[in-house]
Amino acid sequence: MWRVQNPAWKLLLRSLLERIEDALKLKANGRGITVRRTCLILYGAGSTIQQTTSASCDTSLRFGTLDIALPSKHDDVSFEFSHDGKSRIISTNGLSRYDCSATAWFSDVHMTSSPITAGHRFVLRYSLEHVTPGPVHFLLTADQSMACLRPILTSWLKQLPKVTHPVLGHILEESFDDDDLRDGIELEG
Repeated sequence: MWRVQNPAWKLLLRSLLERIEDALKLKANGRGITVRRTCLILYGAGSTIQQTTSASCDTSLRFGTLDIALPSKHDDVSFEFSHDGKSRIISTNGLSRYDCSATAWFSDVHMTSSPITAGHRFVLRYSLEHVTPGPVHFLLTADQSMACLRPILTSWLKQLPKVTHPVLGHILEESFDDDDLRDGIELEG
């Protein structure tokens, strides 16, 4: 099994896990997240990045995948992540030559990539796992998201007769600048 020898790597992983926990909204479950090394992958020209799962992973704890691409010269690669009929495309945008990049996704999200047209891409793949056992979390479908929104809207409807002004609102947890609003954003409450 491969092993990273640089002691600073643990700090990098800890920092990445904090960002992943925030981005994937996992802090509320209180189960914590960790990573398990699964494979070391070298992609060459003409290959596409593949979704893999390690047979040695405990599936009761596994909820996602983390790929860390090490600096290596290759052309930009586009990734398409699909779930519940929706897709999002991201690109390495020339970061590959001098910087590491990280990509994380839930196990029930389908990932495909464009082929590498030139060069090589060197990836350390980790399994994202919860520290303590419990239900495995996946990305919510549109129906599940609406189910989360329903209690807020029901509360508003119950309060409607008591409202004397013409505006109902919900305070958002994030702030947005003009660039965010111009480019379009996904709002979360």
